Amino acid sequence: MKKNIFRLVAVVALAGSLVACKKETAPYADEQTPTLSLTSPSSSFVQDQASIVLELSHFIHKDVVVTFGVEGIETEALDLPIEYTVEAGALKKTIPITVDEDFASLGNKTVRISVQDVTNATLGSKEVSLGIDIRDVALVNMSATDFVDGVATLTFTLSKKVTKDVVLGLEALTTGSGAATLLAADRLTFDKTVTIPAGSKVGTVQVQANTYGLAEGAYEAAIGIASFGSNAEAGAATAAYASIGVGFNPKANSSGNYFVYYSGYWYVYRSSAYSYFIWMEPASAGSLTDMAYVKEAMYRCRDYIRQEANRKAYLAYYVDGYSSYAGYIPTSIPQVTADKTGYWGWPIEVKDGKLVDPASGVDYNCIQVGFTQDMELVEDFYGAVIGM
Repeated sequence: MKKNIFRLVAVVALAGSLVACKKETAPYADEQTPTLSLTSPSSSFVQDQASIVLELSHFIHKDVVVTFGVEGIETEALDLPIEYTVEAGALKKTIPITVDEDFASLGNKTVRISVQDVTNATLGSKEVSLGIDIRDVALVNMSATDFVDGVATLTFTLSKKVTKDVVLGLEALTTGSGAATLLAADRLTFDKTVTIPAGSKVGTVQVQANTYGLAEGAYEAAIGIASFGSNAEAGAATAAYASIGVGFNPKANSSGNYFVYYSGYWYVYRSSAYSYFIWMEPASAGSLTDMAYVKEAMYRCRDYIRQEANRKAYLAYYVDGYSSYAGYIPTSIPQVTADKTGYWGWPIEVKDGKLVDPASGVDYNCIQVGFTQDMELVEDFYGAVIGM
């Protein structure tokens, strides 16, 4: 019996010893070291862009750390990390490379990128050569903001600074992005050339859009680069699209930014780009708390002003009767047509919290509708009701 107990204790001790030995052994200690290769899918830079590829012969459970060396171009001109890590378990990594020609001297160059040091791998192919011709020529890309108050901004960006002015020719395109209805060229006003001075990388041009008479909806302007100077070439983006919306956006608000109440009268606050027309309908026509009614009333205002005779009547009264106020929104100008449906400017008298037509004493719903100073529709059609 004692002999069997001794044997059992010995077996347990041996098992414990084996477990202890196993714990002390490093995992994946017998992994074979992979071979690292450096290659490139191309032999030269294209528009200052290229890439290199690091590839291992097989994966391991360790990071492979690579140190690069560069020859043939100024170090600060090449966007390439000095050290790069291929994470444990990875086999292949593609590294994009960009040349910043602002920091490179002119000339036809061969850029040599090599692996100077590597950990946890041995070296196979360790160098690639990429050609690039650094000229006094810049790539041009353009972009656009959307329209704000009828104006959009085109921005032209050069890939590098050049020693002479870059002069670009511009044109309205006949094909848009497809995201909205294209504005015709005759609705756009912009300089047909833009000059980016020598030593600069950015130029801008403003575009104005005329949306008068357009149906409600989403529109866009499409502008492209029609010609490049001898020291500029097309980049990836040589066209830009600026969005503009035409539509109503009624708001029930009697104390917003566009209204000032003083001594029993409402006055309109004019912004730099808008004037406002006060559209009046009998109070019996609908409730100002009903936004569906308000919107339909605004449509009626729009349709009325779109009749050229009505538009001219208001503008003529403004010019003839208030010529000394040119450049300012007129006030106290009643409509001179027979039906007395609107006012161009303020004030309108307020009695007992209700708005009345000063000429007739009849209660009216009064709705502010935004136009330009020429009484043309603005791209974002703001409106508000007063006398809530």
